[in-house]
Amino acid sequence: MRRRKPDKKIVLGVTGSFGSGKSTVADLFKSSGAQIIDADKIGHALLLPGSHVFSKVFRLFGSGILDKKKQIDRRFLGQLVFKNR
Repeated sequence: MRRRKPDKKIVLGVTGSFGSGKSTVADLFKSSGAQIIDADKIGHALLLPGSHVFSKVFRLFGSGILDKKKQIDRRFLGQLVFKNR
């Protein structure tokens, strides 16, 4: 991979479905010195118990969105949020 001059910044988004190699591509960029922002990790952290977002989502949807470990069941929450699509 060709390195660019430090004064030039590029913003690049890597998207794709499950198992499409997004993490592999991100790891390649990271090994070349790129800064990586993982939106999935950020989103998961925001939904952890004790976070401000967790409290708001819990108040909006109720205890039915919690799993056995009292964490937000993201798959179930997604079904609720996108059920009218």
